[in-house]
Amino acid sequence: MLHVDCQGMNPTQIARARYRVIFAKDAQELEAKLKEIGSEFPEVVDVHEVMLKSVREHLFLSCHVTMHDDLPLSRVHDVQTALEIRFKNAAPQLFRVLIHPEPQTDNRR
Repeated sequence: MLHVDCQGMNPTQIARARYRVIFAKDAQELEAKLKEIGSEFPEVVDVHEVMLKSVREHLFLSCHVTMHDDLPLSRVHDVQTALEIRFKNAAPQLFRVLIHPEPQTDNRR
């Protein structure tokens, strides 16, 4: 469980701190959901470096997706597009999705 020490904070700081905790929990759940969706594609090795950014009422997603080396570029693009659609369907709060495809042999994680 996440804990926020609010001692010495003003009400605005408390509200922001609680929002960050709630957002962190939601982000962890969303990341797990996105990784699960990625695992449903045989071309996808993994989904990683998932970053979520909230700007006003918009939620932006950026992530890296490792795919098998032998995929032609056209197939990588098709998978990338399908993932974007699936991610947005699974999480309608996503305003923009940016997927960085990378080959399995260049996975520097």
